[in-house]
This record gives sequence, C-alpha cells and structure tokens, in this order.
Amino acid sequence: MKKIWIRLISLVLALMMMSMVLLSCAEKTDDPKNDPGDDPNIEEDPSTEDDPYNVPDNLAAADYNEAEFNILYYSDSQVGCFYVPDKTGDLIDDAVWNARAAVEERFNVNIAANKSGAESEPAHIALINNQMTAGATDFDVANVHDVLGGNLSIQGVLVNILDIPQFDFSKPWWSQKGVESMSYMGQLYLLSSSISYNSMASSQVVFFNKQMMDDRGMEYPYQDVLDMNWYLEDMFTSIENVYQDNNDNGKDVEDIYGLLMPQEMYAIFESYGINMIEKSADGTELILNANNERVYDLIDAYYGIRYDLDGGYTDVRNTTADMFEASQGVYLTISLGYAVSNFRDATFQYGIVPYPMLDEAQGDYYSGYTDRFMVIPHTCADTNYVGTILEALSAEGYRQVLPSYYETALKGRYTHDNESVQMLEIIRESRVIDFAYIYSNDTACTRALYSLLKDKNHDYASFYASKAPAAESRIEELTAYFTQMAD
Repeated sequence: MKKIWIRLISLVLALMMMSMVLLSCAEKTDDPKNDPGDDPNIEEDPSTEDDPYNVPDNLAAADYNEAEFNILYYSDSQVGCFYVPDKTGDLIDDAVWNARAAVEERFNVNIAANKSGAESEPAHIALINNQMTAGATDFDVANVHDVLGGNLSIQGVLVNILDIPQFDFSKPWWSQKGVESMSYMGQLYLLSSSISYNSMASSQVVFFNKQMMDDRGMEYPYQDVLDMNWYLEDMFTSIENVYQDNNDNGKDVEDIYGLLMPQEMYAIFESYGINMIEKSADGTELILNANNERVYDLIDAYYGIRYDLDGGYTDVRNTTADMFEASQGVYLTISLGYAVSNFRDATFQYGIVPYPMLDEAQGDYYSGYTDRFMVIPHTCADTNYVGTILEALSAEGYRQVLPSYYETALKGRYTHDNESVQMLEIIRESRVIDFAYIYSNDTACTRALYSLLKDKNHDYASFYASKAPAAESRIEELTAYFTQMAD
C-alpha cells in the first residue's frame, strides 16, 4: 500500500512539473521578445535570471528635464554603430535604437547625433579642436578617428575620463584591457566602450573556407586553437600548394590563393602580442620596443608567403573580402564585422578562428582591434551629466546591442558550426587595443608590414632605422604631456 501511495505522489508531481513546463513554453511563444523568427539557427534569448548581459549599473536616478545631449560625428558609415534615428526592422539597428530610447526615457533627455560636415577626417578633428580652443562647443561629446583622436588628446582640450565618477570601469561594458592599454600616468582621454559595437566589429580574425579545405584534405584549425597549438608557420605551410592561376596571367584577382590579406592589416602586431611601445613596470616611462627579433620574424613570414611562395595575395580590403566570398582563398585575415556586413549571403560555409600565435613564447592568442573614440571637451560645463549619459549608453549598449550583434547575429546567423562559436569566445576574451598604434602618430613602425609589403621589401632593419628618431621624439612629446597633466 505504501508503494502505491509513493507512485501516486510521484505521478502527481510529474504531471505538475509537466504543466509548469508547458505553461512556460506557451508564455515564451506569446512573447515577441522571445520569438527567434524564421531563422532556425537563432536560439531563444535566455531568461532574465540567467542572462549574463543583465548587469545593473550604479547610476543615481536623475531627471534632466528634456535636456539635449549632442554627439558630433564625421562618418555616415560609422554613426550606425552607436546611433540610429529610427527603427528600420534590422535586428542590430533596432537594438541600437532601443538602447538610446531606454536612456532617453530613464533620464528624460533627448539624444541626437549631428554630422560635422567636415570634408575629411583631419578637417573634422580641426573643427573640434578649434571649437574647444575657442571655448564654445555645440556638442557634448565627439566621435573621432582613432589615431587622429590620439593626436587630439595631447592638445590639452579633452577631459580625463578617469576623473569622472559615473564611469565604473569594473563593469563589462568597458574593455579592461582597453582601459589599461590606453591609460598612462592616471590619464585616459579616449572613451572606448559598449556605447558602440565598432570595437567588436573591428576585432581582427581569420576566416577560412571549409569547402576549400575539405576539397584539399586540410584539417580545420579548431582543435589546434583549443590545444594552444595554432601557429603562423603551420598555417602558412598548409597553404603553400594552394595557388591556382585561373587565367595564365600571373598572380591577380582572378586566381585561387591560400591566404588573402588586406593591404592595410590593422592591429597586426598586437594580434601577435607585440607592443611597439611598452610601459615601464612602474608606469612612468614609455619604451620603444619596435626593434626586436619577433618583429623581424613576423615580417619575414608574411613577406615569404606573399612573394617567395605562391600562397598569399594582398589587395584592398573589400577586394580581398569579395575574393573570399567567391571562394578564391582558403584563409582571409580581416575584421570580424565582415561576417555580418559582407558574408551573410555566402554560398559556402566558413569558420572563424583567432590569429595564430607567432611562436611558443607568445603563450596566448590576441585579437587586435581599433575603435572610433568618444571624447569629452574640456569646455564641458557638467561632467556629471555627460558622464551619466555616456555610462548609461554604454550599459544599454552592453545589455541590448551586444547580445543582438554578438549572440544573435554573429553566433546565431553568421557562424556555421559550434566550433566557431567557441572561437568567438576566445576572440572576445583576447581583444587588445594598442597604445603605440593610437599614440605614436605612425612613427613607431606600427604600419611597417603594410609599408614593406606594398614596396615589395622586407628590409625591416633599414625601415626601423628611418623611423626610430621620430619615434623617440614622439615618446618624449607624449611623456612631457602626460607628466605635465599629472602635476
């Protein structure tokens, strides 16, 4: 009799649990926020309790009485990463709009992005600098080019964002490595956060064509990455015999290659753990580090695959992307964002992996990235207000835009296997931005690979010798400025 009662109780409990599950599923189906649409590759959003993006900020409540908050920008091609005027029905655009709307409602403000109308990036910087020097700005923050922003930040016209208490750099919408790299002597003038998804999109990665590998009996590099055994030499060796001349006209855009490379390979040295300018252990000194053996090895390797062997080909970025989409390259080195912007209609399956390591001494993978920074003018009358809105926009970008861009679009729509999803996590955790690239004003050999390959030259010793005096002079200039501002 006792056993019968136990069975009856177990049956009742099981039925109750099943009812709860069915009810839960019904509620998710009725909620449009949980509807994955027609794409079978997109999983439902996790519940609020399990959502890793549901991270609260520490901002105090405030009502700014419909105050204006103006962001000055230059490039129409970039503004959509942080501001969309209207919903378009596009997954990512609408997430950017929703993030802004949430901040506007929460703090009772009106956020606008205004185009400067400058004829060029340098003219945009000059316009900003002139306004700030004159002491009368018509914007609260400005969006600027990375290297030009670095130049602007040592003119004494920007606010040190480390002094703004609203910014909580322990929060995940700030890149910890980015804050560390771009700070010097307790100063940080260039804001890179989840206020924009540009930094994620600009992360440098390696795409590979799975079908081309299958046809040639090549192993996908996933396991090597996981085993910490993914090296540049191995990648180059695997593609030595891939080249195919399709038109008997020598190497050109019609042929098949092992590796396609943009002429300008952004963030290339930091993607191999090389910092052309290092900071001393106590953080008080900048040291030129461009004349080291690993730089020579990297340049020799890329020169060899481009010119000594038939494996590699360089061209402008969009051309190499088009060639990859046409199955003319086994590998492509380019920004992660091309998965969303260019390869959404690819007719083949591709994989994504981080840059390989240069050697065993490297010890880990790195994904260099660039960004377009937000800057705050020194004419800012209320840094608490500006800090609050920027931190709120960064937090909402993390909570709303990043899941749409990274989880739903990249992981769900534009990756073709679970291994690539694993790789994206490695890439995300290994992202770095380089102080030398931003601040050296092109003197610290950060563009050496581009310059040498373009000129069909791999005499890095002479290239370094020609740059070193200017690089040392730039370091003196940077040190003097940051020292003065620290006093």
